[in-house]
Amino acid sequence: MRHPIPSPTSVDAWLAAAAAQLRTAGIASSRLDSELLLSHVLQRPRHWLHAHGDSTLLHEQQVQAEQLLTRRLRHEPLAYLVGHKEFYGRDFAISPAVLVPRPETEQMITLLLQLIQPTQSIIADVGTGSGILAITAQLELPQCKVDAYDISLEALAIAQYNSKQHGATSVKFIQSDLLAAAQQHYDVILANLPYVNPTWQRDDRETAHEPALALFAEDDGLALISTLLAQTEQWLAPSGLLILEADPCQHSRIIARAAAHQLTHVRSEGYALAFTK
Repeated sequence: MRHPIPSPTSVDAWLAAAAAQLRTAGIASSRLDSELLLSHVLQRPRHWLHAHGDSTLLHEQQVQAEQLLTRRLRHEPLAYLVGHKEFYGRDFAISPAVLVPRPETEQMITLLLQLIQPTQSIIADVGTGSGILAITAQLELPQCKVDAYDISLEALAIAQYNSKQHGATSVKFIQSDLLAAAQQHYDVILANLPYVNPTWQRDDRETAHEPALALFAEDDGLALISTLLAQTEQWLAPSGLLILEADPCQHSRIIARAAAHQLTHVRSEGYALAFTK
């Protein structure tokens, strides 16, 4: 049970009280989260909070901050509360219809930029979600053509919004179950597909708020990845590049399954692994 913060209160007092409650709830980033919540409510950057700690919150500001704090204490992801999350140096709109971007997914972009060849110019992002990979690929490699696939219309709506916000309007968004709707070969396929085995032991207090469709897969988490590996036989161009994300404990099995589809493992970077055809 949480205790409302007395009103009226200053910025510093609210932050200290909120951080204490978040810490008690087992949220390690308690101070940072409290600052990001209040920054969102006040529409001010965090450094403003540091410089104006004596400022008194208006009643409606405190009410809104308290509502968000209550949700964060239930371990609702911060990105859903403030509506955005940073990825590869850019801010992306996020909603409960899509997975919250993880820092480890940036490793896929690292591999893409390291391994893509000058002759490779057509990219598919399979399971695009909020569009972070497709849009980042388009912005980092403006000479390339990028198609983004997702089965969820809600996710595609978020991705399209993000593409407009970042000026990546040439990305084409396609509703599809993996590459079922594909109509051309791709030089590069990116795919951060669901790979969590529902039986794994994990702290699910935050992932419980995320769409199960974007997290979990059967066959020890490899069902969708295995289906995509088979689809590369038809849709990945000769000498093409495939970049996946999966838990490192799954990498050896993915590499073995990929070999059965004429895919050679060339490099790994954290959670990301790359293959050539």
